Amino acid sequence: WGAIAEVKAAVSIPVAGSGDLRTAEEAARRRRETGVDAVMLGRGILGNLWLIRQATALLVDGETVPDLDWPARVGLVRRHCELVLEYYGAERGCRLLRKFIAWGLRGFKGAPRLRQMVNAISRPEDAAAVLDQALLLDPGQIGDGLEFDDVPEACQAVA
Repeated sequence: WGAIAEVKAAVSIPVAGSGDLRTAEEAARRRRETGVDAVMLGRGILGNLWLIRQATALLVDGETVPDLDWPARVGLVRRHCELVLEYYGAERGCRLLRKFIAWGLRGFKGAPRLRQMVNAISRPEDAAAVLDQALLLDPGQIGDGLEFDDVPEACQAVA
């Protein structure tokens, strides 16, 4: 981000910054510290699609948007799955869903129980079954205690 700030100071064209933004607060802080015109969210949205809404609200309106509760989080993962299947089709889409679902359901105490189901997804119905099962589990305290290097094996599935 230091190099990004130097570029922004040296040029008169718009500059966007990107890199390791995992919360809306980090995005706002980096924009404020560097003076960039925009920030880009990359890996930070993996497993936290709601970060887009949170960052937009904070950067544009100064509003803080709370995290999703568990049913809403599972619902957002489900909608993402529907869009992936619609775009890629069942065969390729199901392979991609393995990593998207694993990312979306990480960071809670019941996640390990779902990993075998996630790795076995080969049909759209399998993805729906995993998400139905996720809704039955008590997630406990949801946290993002996993680092990107520690994500479930399913996240490494090849498209």
